[in-house]
Amino acid sequence: MKILSEAPGKLILLGEYAVLEGVPALVAAVNRFARVVLTAAPGDHFVVAAPVIDVGPQRFRLNADGRIEFLQQPLEKLKFFGSIFESAVRVLRARRVPISPVQITLDTSEFFLRKGAAKLGLGSSAALTVALLAALFEQYDPGSAANGNRAELFRTALFAHREAQGNVGSGVDVAACVFGGVLQYTLREENARQPAEVVPLTFPEDVLVLPVWSGKPSSTSALVNQFFAYKKENGNGYRKLLERLTGLTTSGVAAFREGNVSGFFSAVENYYRAMLDVGRVLETPIISPEHQSIAAAVRRRGGVYKPSGAGGGDLGIAFVQSARQLTQTASEVQKAGFDVVHLELGAPGVRVRRMQEA
Repeated sequence: MKILSEAPGKLILLGEYAVLEGVPALVAAVNRFARVVLTAAPGDHFVVAAPVIDVGPQRFRLNADGRIEFLQQPLEKLKFFGSIFESAVRVLRARRVPISPVQITLDTSEFFLRKGAAKLGLGSSAALTVALLAALFEQYDPGSAANGNRAELFRTALFAHREAQGNVGSGVDVAACVFGGVLQYTLREENARQPAEVVPLTFPEDVLVLPVWSGKPSSTSALVNQFFAYKKENGNGYRKLLERLTGLTTSGVAAFREGNVSGFFSAVENYYRAMLDVGRVLETPIISPEHQSIAAAVRRRGGVYKPSGAGGGDLGIAFVQSARQLTQTASEVQKAGFDVVHLELGAPGVRVRRMQEA
């Protein structure tokens, strides 16, 4: 018997940065999945492998404190995995659940544009976190996570992901991975029993999305840390920046929810311009030259555009109102030298299955 767990990636539609201040943001799960497979361990030790990042089978055990001890030299590439695995161990031990060795295979291949290319910026770390936790909970405490209490899985995954990432991030990507679909996401107080409010939404009929790869990756944690450093040093300037972002996010999310297409498009266009200003203030190219070129191509076909996520690189999203306009925009963007990424929005949240081994 083996366990297969799959968690989707995400696109942030509106509300980057503003979401960190408790303002509702829009996020959609997409049909690129992180996969984790658990099978019986071949011996008395745990084994983990991640072929996509060229990590062959690595054996490890758990010490008395629930920490991983690799039998070989620990690999930097497995540091993130180790943090998430140890978070799961703490939860399971608190429930007094016994933990026996398993073999774990990690697969995030769908988060790359193509083999050997850079990651797309679809939230692979959040997806891997959710898929791994769901698989481990199904293995050791069946029915407690993806196939049972998703709210509890979200809470556990949010804090595990934050810890592994240096305690930054809103968790909007984790929510998309757990719940799937299109969501309105609002961060709550740090000590709340449920750290965020998650409300399912549906796309307005006349809003179509075209994801575009900017051609270079970006570090979300680095940009968010820079944002917070500016907050610490320039309180008044930070408040002015945030007032604009939060106002546009609030109006844009409301327009999306109400099916007000023109209002939503106006909010997206103005949010793009506000992110430009944030980049100028931080002296960081949040709206990179590549994103600016894509935005110009999209505008030539009557659409609106913004980066998805912290900016600097990764993916952007063009919003248009018809299938014909979508085709024309795709052609214009490709003519400008950028890749259109074919994604379906509204993918299901994490799924876990028990399967017979071949």
